[in-house]
Amino acid sequence: MKDIFYEVIKEASTSTITIDDEKWNIGFNTIIYNNGKEKLEYYNDNNLSTLVIKNEPEFFKLLEEYINKEIDLNRKNINFLHNTKENQIKSLISYLFVNASPMDFANPLEYIKRRILFLEDKTLDEKRYISLKNTFNKAGNSIYLKIDNIKQDIRMETPYRLDFTLIDLNDNDLCFKLPSISYGISEENNEKVCYIYSIQNQKEDTTEKNITKNKKISRMLYQINNDNIEEDVKDVSVSAVLSLSILITLLKRKNIGKMKAILYLPVRYLSRDISANNQTNEEKKELLLQRNDLIQTNITDKFLRTIRRVSSQYEGINIKDLSSVENGYIELDLIDPKYRTNNPMLKSVTNNILGRKWIKNLFLYHNWYERRFFMSKHKVEICGVNTANMKVLSGKENKELFDKMKQGDTLAREELIKGNMKLVLAILKKFVGKTDNLDDLFQVGCLGLVKAIDNFDTSFDVKLSTYACPMILGEIKRYLRDNSTLRISRSVKDLAYKILKLKNDYLTTKGIEPTDKEIASILGVTEFDISNALESLKEPMSMYEPIYNDGGDTIYLFDQISNKEEEYDLDYKLSLERALNDLKTRERQIIEDRFIIGKTQMEIAEDLGISQAQISRIEKNAIKTLKKSIH
Repeated sequence: MKDIFYEVIKEASTSTITIDDEKWNIGFNTIIYNNGKEKLEYYNDNNLSTLVIKNEPEFFKLLEEYINKEIDLNRKNINFLHNTKENQIKSLISYLFVNASPMDFANPLEYIKRRILFLEDKTLDEKRYISLKNTFNKAGNSIYLKIDNIKQDIRMETPYRLDFTLIDLNDNDLCFKLPSISYGISEENNEKVCYIYSIQNQKEDTTEKNITKNKKISRMLYQINNDNIEEDVKDVSVSAVLSLSILITLLKRKNIGKMKAILYLPVRYLSRDISANNQTNEEKKELLLQRNDLIQTNITDKFLRTIRRVSSQYEGINIKDLSSVENGYIELDLIDPKYRTNNPMLKSVTNNILGRKWIKNLFLYHNWYERRFFMSKHKVEICGVNTANMKVLSGKENKELFDKMKQGDTLAREELIKGNMKLVLAILKKFVGKTDNLDDLFQVGCLGLVKAIDNFDTSFDVKLSTYACPMILGEIKRYLRDNSTLRISRSVKDLAYKILKLKNDYLTTKGIEPTDKEIASILGVTEFDISNALESLKEPMSMYEPIYNDGGDTIYLFDQISNKEEEYDLDYKLSLERALNDLKTRERQIIEDRFIIGKTQMEIAEDLGISQAQISRIEKNAIKTLKKSIH
């Protein structure tokens, strides 16, 4: 490790590091001290940053720990994945200092400790969805903010970045990407601190339909400009303001009260100047240097103004000391309990992140939401009946119709049935997604409703719905139980439905699915009972269900099943062994692979380099030979 490090710093002092015949424009000076005295110096250029190492043993101990953790994390890097171990280490050391700020060169021990914590910290390491349908209601009625923690390429400033995307589950064409933020979370004085290194736009889907949809979101985002904003930060991108606001709100939710924004990485930005200085054309060199200076000024200024813009729109975000900008960073204090904004757009997003339950599996949640509301909000036809136009009778109307029905009015009975069909729909929603035959269930539920109406006693002070719903539900459950291919006991089926209901309720309240252990604990049953009950809801498959056909012999389900526990008597085993010995070498190999190891015909075909049809023919011939030998 030491030899490789010394090689890196020696080459860095010349502003060029060579790795596997590739030259990288990386330049910095190095001074190493031992007991307060200078031990080693690679110092060639006053314009370069200087790495100052005052405790060499501690430095190498931390450096080795960092390198090992980076290798374990296995971040993607096209430049060195296929190189030797030495080149991997050299690359990692080089990129470590490419992403160092001026304060990091002065305090390398603290810097490496911080990079190790960046790799280890899992505070924001989760994919979550937050409903923003009230914030972006004009763009769609099912808008969610997706927050994704992404592992980055080794060349990037930090190991992870946060991606923010607005999606509409009711419209697959809408996918509005907000700028990503490269970040790392460290610990200082027993307090977590979030470092941010960049706010960068994500690559957008440029299809015409997506551009049209995203224009709606873009127009709504301009509401962020409604506040009285300082003139010099008005032109800051509103989407960048929203991304940074989301991150700060996430930190507040996680009780992280400090943030530092790294504004300047000298080695990374001076690499452009090194490249420009290598030009032989003096005029071109000068133009490149001016352009690089302009780029760096714009990047730093834009980042700083984005932070100032957000701090101006929120109470409780305090920029501690602007003088630290000279050292390449700016520090923000987020601990103020008054953290709030008067901007309607930002306020809505902030309140949703701080106040709502986070949803871990959005699509499971959305399926539950659709099951609950789809018939009441959308036009759905079932058995030829338009559910959106169903009449709903009041309690008074029901009573009047029951009185007429008692007097023999058949039309009153029909009206009662039609006017209470929504009770069947209410029960039917529980079975959406669990069965394909909703039309059949609707008819069965209507039979239950008819029975309830015919047997309802108006002398009791009870609503029709109180009496009819259990009868409708019972009729549907009985139908499902009696018409199942396999007869499952009622207790097992009832347990299965309890589990599904519990899963939906748990998902609604906590945003995640419960484990089998949690379900078992709540219902007071074993995990085996849970597994057994859920299996009872699955449709059985025929052993002769075709599962593959490539033009040759069809492979059926039973071809995939092997019985490893089956036992044979001794005489049969001896006869079989003699018969196997009489087979040709290839025939025996195929029989052993198929019926002893349990491989499929396709797997054997791949192993032997022949077609599945040939395997099938050889197998059949071998089986015929075995049968003749045994019998």
